[in-house]
Amino acid sequence: MDKTKGFTLIELMVVVTIIAILSGVVMSNFGSSRAKARDTKRVSDIASLQLAAAQYFEKCDNYPTKMSSLSTPSCTLNPGTSEQQIVNLGLFMSRVPTDTDNTPYKYAYMKDSSGKIVDYHISATLEVPTSTALNDDTDFSSNSVSGWYTQVTGTEAACGASNCIDGTLPTVYDMKP
Repeated sequence: MDKTKGFTLIELMVVVTIIAILSGVVMSNFGSSRAKARDTKRVSDIASLQLAAAQYFEKCDNYPTKMSSLSTPSCTLNPGTSEQQIVNLGLFMSRVPTDTDNTPYKYAYMKDSSGKIVDYHISATLEVPTSTALNDDTDFSSNSVSGWYTQVTGTEAACGASNCIDGTLPTVYDMKP
């Protein structure tokens, strides 16, 4: 009796099917892990922007009018003296973080009667609607609060439904000072 060694076609098909099922499970878990990682980056970016805004406030006694540029806005400390210093966000961060599609995070601010910015909100839309970060955000709705502004293409505009934060949406993570 001459027996040849090898696998049957059925055995090979079973092994290929098992490998396909396992790789499908791994890839689906990998996709959700990547979404969670992008959300973690967004939350971290907003924390960095909050820190820069706080440091800017300490120097300028005002929050910035936009958070998308290192050079503007700026304030001048000790103007006309030998100790004159121009302060901008570039003093506190090396780059302005952006979302995964390279767009700036949404930023809205409120001014007092003298024009000083006294409050702000920064937001990002998260991909994972069950993210625990959403338990700690501020749930701001600019649509229900008058007096909020944002910078649209470099020009100040009153907040409206299309150009500002709506933190009441279930996946929007937004923070304030």
